[in-house]
Amino acid sequence: MKALCRLTAVARGFLTRRLLQTDKITHLRKTIQDSRDFIRSFQTDSQLKRVSVSHQDLSLYQRVTAQLRSALHDVHQIFIVWPVRDRLTLLQHDREIRRERTLRDMVHTHTHTHSDTHKVLYTHTDSTSSEQDKDSPGNTRILSSATQKTLDRKTQRQAKKTQVIPKSSSARILQPRLSHNSVCSSQSAVKKRDECLGARQQRSLHRKYLSLG
Repeated sequence: MKALCRLTAVARGFLTRRLLQTDKITHLRKTIQDSRDFIRSFQTDSQLKRVSVSHQDLSLYQRVTAQLRSALHDVHQIFIVWPVRDRLTLLQHDREIRRERTLRDMVHTHTHTHSDTHKVLYTHTDSTSSEQDKDSPGNTRILSSATQKTLDRKTQRQAKKTQVIPKSSSARILQPRLSHNSVCSSQSAVKKRDECLGARQQRSLHRKYLSLG
């Protein structure tokens, strides 16, 4: 019997703690606390000022008092009057509300991250498109038209350099060849001249020999 009573007490305590964590009871507790604070401050202010209360302040005081009574009545109904079935229904309803809230938060965070990534991709594509626009042929034409003269001068200078270098090398290569040929031709000419002179001398000596004989 004592074990059964202890088990029922544990179950009722667990049920009470779970009911206190629900949104409905949390809202009722906050309403009761705020109403009590307002009533307490209103009474202290009216006693300190010692002035007659206006009709508006009195109606506000009455509405807050009625709100406090209604919240206390709801708490009494839930914890004292309601059967266990209704309390379990309240817990199930609160569980469903929390599940929907978590799903809503997950969807909101997902959409938020998706929009952020979309913004990042959009800015990235904008930057790449702007860079491509900078490197587009239209811009190159504008730049080339602005610097066409300098580019032409550079190309002309490079062309002159490429033309001058082979001429100098060919001249350097051909110079020894030409000098060698000239030397050979001069040597052959000297030989021919010597041969001609020798032939003439022989002819003159032959003529002298014939005249003497």
